[in-house]
Amino acid sequence: MIFDFIFGFVFFYILNGWFPGPMPPSATVAQAPPAPPHITALAVEELACTRDPDPTRILRAMMEAGLIHPGDREDFESYSCFAIPGGLWLDGFNANAVCGGVMSATVNAENPDLYPPNERIDDLDRYQMLSFGSNDGLDSLEAWSTARYGPRGPESLGVIDGLYSPSISLNEVYCDDILADNVALDAIENLPPALAPSE
Repeated sequence: MIFDFIFGFVFFYILNGWFPGPMPPSATVAQAPPAPPHITALAVEELACTRDPDPTRILRAMMEAGLIHPGDREDFESYSCFAIPGGLWLDGFNANAVCGGVMSATVNAENPDLYPPNERIDDLDRYQMLSFGSNDGLDSLEAWSTARYGPRGPESLGVIDGLYSPSISLNEVYCDDILADNVALDAIENLPPALAPSE
């Protein structure tokens, strides 16, 4: 009799949806909304860092898509960072900020909504860089870089802790002119013997 009562009670709750049932497995990292495909493609191309980055293309595309806003810009000497409200999922990691800097005073002047005012920047301080800030762990960002671009030396992964956007993000996936040089050297050093340049 008591078992009939317990069974009926449990069955009633299940029918009324009060028992949640099995919970879905939780993800290690909560995923932000996915970036539009053209933004993801640009980010993956630039973060490969096989050449000096061109941050203007992706910053402009993100602004036109309403993903970043001029009023959210923070200037740091020769580069600027923008918070990404709500974050973006870039095909494998969460980004909550994007930063960019350019070598060209002309490009800087032509994009006053993207970069700091020219008069505040010494030409010697200009350098090319693009960074996506993230609060994902360094290990997961390094795994993303390796999965996306193949094994690289530790100096060529393009993953660092809060270099460009420390006030917004814990870690970053980035490309700058120094990293581009490291990636190029790393690629040469890891060529198969038949393809390596002879001395």
